[in-house]
Amino acid sequence: MKRFLRFYKTIQLLFHIFIDLGFGILVLYAIISELTNFSKDTFGLTNYGFAILLGISSICFSWARNLSPDKEKEKKRLTDNATEALYGALIFLLASGFKLVSFVRDNSYLQSLESLNPKIFYVPKGLAILCFIVAGIRFYNVIFDILKIIFITKEQDLDNEIKKDK
Repeated sequence: MKRFLRFYKTIQLLFHIFIDLGFGILVLYAIISELTNFSKDTFGLTNYGFAILLGISSICFSWARNLSPDKEKEKKRLTDNATEALYGALIFLLASGFKLVSFVRDNSYLQSLESLNPKIFYVPKGLAILCFIVAGIRFYNVIFDILKIIFITKEQDLDNEIKKDK
């Protein structure tokens, strides 16, 4: 039984590492190739990202509220993750706004700014890239921490089950 449990824990750990690395590469790819491409309209994608982060935040707040009172540590971690996801969603929305400013140049006010200094649109582009990177890192951290919480909870349940069998 102990061999099986060690093997199960090893496979589970490798699975989590594989999922985390794969998800991190996907987030990095989305930031570099899709979101920072200023010639492409990706506002639908940024709206999806905002909605996903908001949904994760809502789920974490609900999960923390429904935990038993003896699990204060998990409640604190889930509440922190929910807050981080909420901030990430707002930063994602801010990045989308910066990208909109650098994407749309047909406004007369924006054209007058561009005539004063043609490089003025590099500022919102840089801010958009920075905000997308920060939001992506927050998104990755939240998902990674939630997976750790699930892994630890399952580990504790498995250990309790082993103790009952003895």
